[in-house]
Amino acid sequence: MQEIDNNKSKIWVADNAGSYFQSEWFNSFVDATEPLTGKWQLGRQSVIHFNANGYYMVMRHYCRGGLPAKFSRDKFIFHGWSATRACRELALLEKMVRMDLPVPTPVAARSELNGIFYTSDIITHEINDSRTLAQVLMEEQLTPPMWQQVGRVIKQFHVKGIQHVDLNANNILLDAEDKIYLIDFDRCLQRKYSDSWGTRGLQRLKRSLLKIRAAHKHLAFTEQDYCLLLAAYEE
Repeated sequence: MQEIDNNKSKIWVADNAGSYFQSEWFNSFVDATEPLTGKWQLGRQSVIHFNANGYYMVMRHYCRGGLPAKFSRDKFIFHGWSATRACRELALLEKMVRMDLPVPTPVAARSELNGIFYTSDIITHEINDSRTLAQVLMEEQLTPPMWQQVGRVIKQFHVKGIQHVDLNANNILLDAEDKIYLIDFDRCLQRKYSDSWGTRGLQRLKRSLLKIRAAHKHLAFTEQDYCLLLAAYEE
């Protein structure tokens, strides 16, 4: 990764993005002017989609969840630049791209220091015509082969030691051709695979689907769907 040092902030640029990246893109969160095209909450994260010079991209602002969010929504204790969430996620995304895993193509990440705290943002290429698994299930049923494919894609990550610590129905995307991607690798890591953390990830996904179904009774998800996913994962 290329590193750009701006005194109280650092920007890391992915190897494949150095020829077109512009640091001004990170200011879209501040001034909300063009090329900003959409802004909304995805889970607890703030996300915008924008188009710059023909590139369609997504920028995510790192936010806290749970009890810590009551004290600070988006500030984290600084333990060194390489330990910031943005730097770690960008590095992991680059590694996963080299592994040929279905993830968004990384562009750049930024962390800004303020005293002992920092804030972070990350930019990736947009996955065109994609919907989250939750959005898909609100509108239609997945076929049994598609549920099986979800299980196989998750296993593909786990076999290569990628532990997604927040595997949920909003962090799985399907594009127009039904290709499946995983997104949002904040705090995720590469480690030796174990059945324990693999199973925890699957159970977390199931809980998220059940939680969404409890709020939206028409969500197209059943226990049989999860059994199809699990059986394919365990092949």
